[in-house]
Amino acid sequence: MKNIFDKPYAPVEHMIKKLKDKKLVITDENTVVKFLNDFGYNRLINGYKRPFVQKNIDNLEVFSAGVTIDDLYSLYVFDSQFREVFLANVLQIDSHLGTLLGNLVAQNYNVNSHKDNDPKNPCPQIPSYLSSKYYQNTRYARSTLDHIRKKILNSTKENPTAYYRNNKNHVPPWILVQNIPFGTLIRFYKIQKDIIKNTVVTSFLPCNINNVNELSNTKQLFLQATEILRNFRNTAAHSSPMYLKNVTLDNVISKKTLFKYLGKNIFPVGDSKKYLSDNKLYIALLSLILLAGDVGHRKFILSRLRELDDAYKESDDYRNNYLLYLEYANLPIDYVQRLTIASEHLYKLEKDGNNFILNESIHQMETVYTLKNSAVFHATCDCSRLKNRCNPPISLPEQEAISKGLRKCKNCF
Repeated sequence: MKNIFDKPYAPVEHMIKKLKDKKLVITDENTVVKFLNDFGYNRLINGYKRPFVQKNIDNLEVFSAGVTIDDLYSLYVFDSQFREVFLANVLQIDSHLGTLLGNLVAQNYNVNSHKDNDPKNPCPQIPSYLSSKYYQNTRYARSTLDHIRKKILNSTKENPTAYYRNNKNHVPPWILVQNIPFGTLIRFYKIQKDIIKNTVVTSFLPCNINNVNELSNTKQLFLQATEILRNFRNTAAHSSPMYLKNVTLDNVISKKTLFKYLGKNIFPVGDSKKYLSDNKLYIALLSLILLAGDVGHRKFILSRLRELDDAYKESDDYRNNYLLYLEYANLPIDYVQRLTIASEHLYKLEKDGNNFILNESIHQMETVYTLKNSAVFHATCDCSRLKNRCNPPISLPEQEAISKGLRKCKNCF
């Protein structure tokens, strides 16, 4: 009978023939069979062929000369390592956000989880902390609250919420949030009123809560960073290619606000638009550093990334494919160094805690660069006027450079 489905099941022998027709070099069919059986054609071949294919004269997709299945597998390995970084570390940000929301809702509203007309309600006079009266008056807010009540509070079989529902007379908000998925937690944050949003954001980032513009910009950056992390965490959880992932946001991330928190050296000179326009893996890693919450967590993330990067320093086929991976993932070749500098910059802001004011005075604490006996200082060590010099640039606080009478470089400021 003629097959009526677009994609009928194909035995592995058919897949190998298809790969040969596409000019993939196959010297050991047993290896290819194992890879296809272990990872699947769609995940391994379709997921990681992008850097290795081109169109032939008939406009058909074929592999470039000399490409083997080991080349595709190497990209899969690199991707898996970045995937592990996200799965392990977004979880901590998820937990931090949930803990903050659970405690703040309890402190500002109450701990009653029941509806007014619920016969199990121990105190109907006290509105539920999931009552719409406490949140933004929007359809989105009501939909989010309804989802949390129906799908989590009343239905989840996971502890601790299920235990409290079955054994206590209410489910406190700090218990409920432990079973709310990260994406729903972000929705829960979005519908909060400013009193709670402000506290959440300033718990993650050192922002002056009394400066309306700074607070507004920081809240937008926080929401954008959480949305990017949610998308990349989901991509990692489904074992989809990380290096091709990009996240579409309603607004482009503010370079000015990002620079305030992570410094001006996060992008190669002149390339900020390239990175901020597509929100690929590098922006996701910057978001991870931004919201990690403390210097210890950031150091752990950086140590994993440094270990990953160092594993491919030697000049060999893996090194060449690693550089190809970085190119397609839109990661700077020195991404670990740039993330480390960003973490150090953020730590300087955190040391002053809530008393630090993110306005023009931030420049006093930013790191700048100069050369020995130079009368000029530079915003970034990548400034073209620092290139090809015999001596390496010297870093110092901007206020110290100003106090020494040094002038700003007109090229990079």
